[in-house]
Amino acid sequence: MAIGMFIHRLHPKTVAPRFVKSIPSTVSGIPGWIRLVFYTPSNYGNGGGKGRTYPVIVNFHGGGFTIGSATDDARWATAVVQLADTVVCSVDYRLAPEHPHPTAVEDGTDAVLYLYEHADELRIDRERIGISGFSAGGNLAITVPMRLQDIRQRRNTNEGYWNPSVSLDDTGSISKKQRHRDEETPIVKIVVAWYPKTDFSRVPLPTQWPDKELPWFFVKLFDAAYLHSFDAARPINLYSPYLSPAVASDEQLRSALPRNVLLYTTEYDSLYAEGERLRERLKGLNGAIDVQGKMISNKKHGWDRSPNVFQEDLVAQEVYAEACAEIRRVFYDDPRGLLASGSTRKPPLKSKDVVDENINLIDLA
Repeated sequence: MAIGMFIHRLHPKTVAPRFVKSIPSTVSGIPGWIRLVFYTPSNYGNGGGKGRTYPVIVNFHGGGFTIGSATDDARWATAVVQLADTVVCSVDYRLAPEHPHPTAVEDGTDAVLYLYEHADELRIDRERIGISGFSAGGNLAITVPMRLQDIRQRRNTNEGYWNPSVSLDDTGSISKKQRHRDEETPIVKIVVAWYPKTDFSRVPLPTQWPDKELPWFFVKLFDAAYLHSFDAARPINLYSPYLSPAVASDEQLRSALPRNVLLYTTEYDSLYAEGERLRERLKGLNGAIDVQGKMISNKKHGWDRSPNVFQEDLVAQEVYAEACAEIRRVFYDDPRGLLASGSTRKPPLKSKDVVDENINLIDLA
C-alpha cells in the first residue's frame, strides 16, 4: 500500500505538506499524541496574505481504521488547496488493533477542537471549519461532528466533562458566554464523505460485481481489528451512533450534522447500499440538511487513489472539482472561484472540458 500511495502522490503532481503539528489526546481516555499534517494555499504565510485567515478542511484518511496515513489523500488536499483556497489539516488518528473504536473518533474530535481553539495562531477562521474523509475516514467525517455535539451538550449541562478548550468562570462552572457560543455557533460548516462506512450493525450486501468489491477477507480483518474490546465484559456496541451513524436518531443527525453535506458513493462497492440509505434519511429530515454529491457510476471503492503514472483520472478530477466548488460556496459564497485574493483561476471544469483543457495542479510547496 505504501508504494501505491507514493505513486498516488507522484502523479499527478501534488502539493507538499507545509508544516506538521503533534497534539496530545484529551478526549480519549487513552493518552497519546495525534499528528496533524497541514497543506496550505500558496500565499499562506507570505507577505501578500498577511493578516488573512483561511477556512480549513479537516481530513481523515481511509484504510479500515487499521492502516493508512495522513498523507494518503494528497490529491484531494491538492484540489482543496488550489480550487477552494482552503487549508487542509489531515489527521493521523491512532489505528487499530492497538487503538480500537472509539479512539479514532475521539482523536478526530480532538483535532477539530484543537483547530477551533488555536485558530488565531494557525491563521484559520474558526467560523469556517469543514470535515472530509474517505472510506473509514468517511465514517469519521460523519461521526466526529456527532461526538463534538455530545461534548457541547455535556459542557452546556455542566456534567463536568473536562477539556482544555472549555472556558470556566470563577466558580469553576462553564461560563455563560462559552455556553451561548457553543449553543449558537456550529463548529463544522460542511461535511464531505467519500464512499463512507455508515453501518456496522448490518452485514454489507454483496453487489452484482463481486470481482470489483473490496476483498471480504480484508473487510473482516479490518472489522475484527477495529471492533475488538480490551474489556470482555464491555463489547463494542455496534449500534452506537459514534460507530454506525446510520442508526442515529433523526434528532441526533439534525443537531450534529451541518446544513451542508456532500455524500459520494460508488457503484461497484459493497458500501454503496448503506451509503445511499443514509443519503435518503438525511434528505428526509424536513430540509434540515442539504445533501449533495452523487453515486459515481462504473467505479469501485477507492477508485480515485489508484496509482497510475501514465494517465490522470478525469472522473476524479471532475468530482473533486465539483466538491471543491461546493466548499467554496459554503466558505466564500463563491462556487466559481472568482473572489479569492489575487485569483485568476478559471471555474472548475466539467469532464468534457478537461479533455481539452487538462487541469495543471501547481506545486505550492
